[in-house]
Amino acid sequence: MFIMYVLLLLMILLLVAAIVCVGLRAIRWLRTMFDFRRTYVLWTVLVLLPLLFVVGDFLPASGFARAVTLTGGVSIGLFLYALLFTAAADLLALLLRLTPLSRRPAFRSRKTLRAVGCAVLALSVCVSVYGVVNAATIDRTTYSVSFENGDDDGMRIALISDLHLGSEIGSAQMRRVVEEVNACEADIVVIAGDVFNAEVEDCCDLDETAAELRRIKSRLGVYAVLGNHDPSPEYPPLQAFFESAGIRLLNDETVAFSGFTLVGRAESAPIHGDVSEGRKSLAELLAGADRSNPVIVIDHRPAGVDEAVAFGADLIMCGHTHRGQIFPANLIAAWTHGAGRNYGHTVEGNTDVIVTSGVGYWGPPMRTASDAEVVLIQTDLQG
Repeated sequence: MFIMYVLLLLMILLLVAAIVCVGLRAIRWLRTMFDFRRTYVLWTVLVLLPLLFVVGDFLPASGFARAVTLTGGVSIGLFLYALLFTAAADLLALLLRLTPLSRRPAFRSRKTLRAVGCAVLALSVCVSVYGVVNAATIDRTTYSVSFENGDDDGMRIALISDLHLGSEIGSAQMRRVVEEVNACEADIVVIAGDVFNAEVEDCCDLDETAAELRRIKSRLGVYAVLGNHDPSPEYPPLQAFFESAGIRLLNDETVAFSGFTLVGRAESAPIHGDVSEGRKSLAELLAGADRSNPVIVIDHRPAGVDEAVAFGADLIMCGHTHRGQIFPANLIAAWTHGAGRNYGHTVEGNTDVIVTSGVGYWGPPMRTASDAEVVLIQTDLQG
């Protein structure tokens, strides 16, 4: 939780810096083209646009509220990249001052300033548009995992995570996700937490979203765990949604299949409280399980990997990290979670570890540093 609040604080500070820096530079840029005096208009727009992201959460759940929230989110991302490109332009100008080029009249001309401003705006818009489009595009990532024992035929597991249903994401994104999941022709589908972004009621098209998820096809069903953004597992609207969507919630529970045991872990640090002390150990959960079959664990946070490796689980699947989602947050995520715990497929001891970047997003509706993905895991026995 501490890391999450630190990241949130950094985002707020970056946003404030972006508004101030972009505002001051925009005024200079506009004045190279015409006599711009009504600066209060620009400052009002720069402040109000990001605030729409918060305002949308206070409006009744509706298509209009979602449009307001998304507009605010896109603005935040756009201002972030405007700040980064402005900083890059300043750094380039500083380096050029050390060269003979700085003595040329064009270096400080209004025409050059106008061109730099246009370039910063164009690059910021292009990167933001790419991020929005990429966030709505669902890719597939495939991994192969070998078990020492279990079903000789192997199986196909479809893994998704971090749906973040709510004020920004609903049935449209889930339609794309379900199409890719069904294309995997999986034997079982698992959801590694953060099904909702906060409150169930924030999703204005909840019934339509449940109907989309109900279209998922798999031989053994759809199983999910909760993440740090999800409400309590005892929350009636959450339970009703899972029932309507045809998803079985595993909250520190196990399911024994022919050939493997599936373990769904309780979230260790939910936003709405801390259940880490009440979370059972894997040894407790699997006390009566057939250990001759592979043990497959779903745990939202990669923080649960250490216990899974120590226990000797065959496979653990996680989400949570988004692989950073947007630059430069991806650098912070990689540093925070460490190699192998931020994204991808690694092997620790006898345990295969898979961390997905998820299918949704948090904050700005963009993905510039990672892709939204459905993970297909093909299992088989070691030769």
